[in-house]
This record gives sequence, C-alpha cells and structure tokens, in this order.
Amino acid sequence: ESTAATRLPALLAAYHQRFPKVSLSLITSTSGEIIDKVREGTLAAALVDGPAPYDDLNGCIAFRETLTLITSLDHAPVESARDAQNDTLFAFRNSCSYRVKLEAWYRDSGVAPGSVMEIQSYHAMMACVAGGAGVAMIPESVLKQMPERARVQAHQLPAAYRDTATWLMWRRDAFTPNVEALKYLIIDMFDDRPQDVQLLHPLQLAE
Repeated sequence: ESTAATRLPALLAAYHQRFPKVSLSLITSTSGEIIDKVREGTLAAALVDGPAPYDDLNGCIAFRETLTLITSLDHAPVESARDAQNDTLFAFRNSCSYRVKLEAWYRDSGVAPGSVMEIQSYHAMMACVAGGAGVAMIPESVLKQMPERARVQAHQLPAAYRDTATWLMWRRDAFTPNVEALKYLIIDMFDDRPQDVQLLHPLQLAE
C-alpha cells in the first residue's frame, strides 16, 4: 500500500504514456503475498520490500524507504522499544515485511508490544494512533502525504529497522520485454536508483 500511495501514480502514468498498447493490471497486498504470486506465475513482477531470498527470482532496487514510528502527540518520547512496550501495535497482516521489522525491534530489545491489532490501511492506522490507541510503523514518504500527519509525532528508529528498500522482483525465467521496460523506467524516474545501472538500449514491448 505504501508503494501504491507514493510511487505508483507517476510511474504507471509514465508507463502508459510511453507504451499505450501494453495492458496493465495492478493488485496491492503485503510483500510476502505478492512475492508468492510472482513465483506462481500469476503476476509478472512485484514491487516489494526486498530482496526476496529465492533462487527462482531476480530483481533490483527500485527506490529506498525510511521507516518511522508514529505515536499520538501526547505520547512520551520513544528512544527504545521499551518506551512503547505497553502500547497496542497497529500493523498489516503478518506477511507484511514492515511489520516483521517492527516486531524484530521489540524482540531484539527483549520486550513485546501490549497487543497487535491488524489494520487494512494507513489512513485507518493513522486515525487509531492519533486517537491515542497505540503506535505504528509507517514509511516517511507515506507520512508526508497524509493530511493527518500533524496529529501524530514521529520517532526515529535505529538504522537496522529504519532503512529499507523497495525492490522490483520478477521470475528469472520470465523477464519479458514489458517487465524490462518497467525496470528501466524506474531507473530513469527515481533519483535513489542504483548508480551502477544504466539504460543500455531501447525496448520493444509485447502488446
């Protein structure tokens, strides 16, 4: 959902304008669920928190993300997981890679959240946190776009849990011209692309 909210609108618009005869379809879900669909062959490619540790997949960094912990405005400063151990944690399903990172932050600190409540959208997550019901992890790129951001405070996480990257992943045996075009368009559009990757040749796409 974070990718759909911040990166995809401009990317898909540019792809459609450049290659109008290519038919696009999109689903959003957790990284784990979408990776499974790519491996099954039901999706051509996926933008996920990566890299995915499967030999049948290949990929490249699409863009980097910074994760932050959000709390209500009246919450005490959070300098470690112990400062949030009594709070309810709002998160996506357990196949969400960001949830895995946040739960690791608690676990590595030797504590646990008060409870975990699964939420289906960042907007609902923000509303719950702003109301003082608990805490959540959210990408800074998403937080900057949300009108409710003034109702929460952000707390910096340690680098091991804060810094992540969204990868474009595809099956090694299914690197089609359409997926290749998406890869090079991402490289062309985003400043945080890998510096050692260059567009080497024009692309012809399957219709």
